[in-house]
Amino acid sequence: GPQAPSAAGLLGDLLAVPVRSPASEPAAARRGALTTPGASPQAVVVDLGAGTIDVISAESDVVAAGAGDLLTAAVAETLGIPRAAADWVKRGPCLRVDGGQRFEAEDGSRGFLAHPAPAATAGMLAVEGPGGLLPFDRRHGPGEWRAIRIRLKLAVLAGNFQRAVRTLGQDLSQVLVVGGPAGDEELLAIIARSLPNGVAVGRGHVGGTLAG
Repeated sequence: GPQAPSAAGLLGDLLAVPVRSPASEPAAARRGALTTPGASPQAVVVDLGAGTIDVISAESDVVAAGAGDLLTAAVAETLGIPRAAADWVKRGPCLRVDGGQRFEAEDGSRGFLAHPAPAATAGMLAVEGPGGLLPFDRRHGPGEWRAIRIRLKLAVLAGNFQRAVRTLGQDLSQVLVVGGPAGDEELLAIIARSLPNGVAVGRGHVGGTLAG
């Protein structure tokens, strides 16, 4: 009701510390991202989430549908694997287990695993999963799957990012990327390549300028 205390005020009373609530989720993302060392006050913040890509400037923000979950679905559909597995497979480099401890990497190099791989992974592409090597495909070579994975990231994430930037309609000088998918080195490089020359791109370090 109209006399009910605000959520920030109630939390402040409970914790006995000042609590402030930003006006929106994009505003909160921007405020956090700008605590990155070296962040410019005019930086555009890109918040990559499961369902949306939020592109946030000092004056306005654009929310574009299609982010991490859409990439997971695309990988699952392309490979014919469960989404739970696709969530690990989409993240980065794989290798092909040639049998025992031998493997072939995406760049064509070969080597030996630290420990023998399970027999079920022989001849299959695999990534590091929550319980060790996660086999997921035997139809593609490592380099071939890398090319497919990059194309999917370009289509799903970089494409939606560029659409949001066009809608924002603002010249970019510095871009800070935050959110779960920001830990993906491939994706960070893809976003950097999709921007004009001279635009600085980096991963946010939230709280990096704060003491404690």
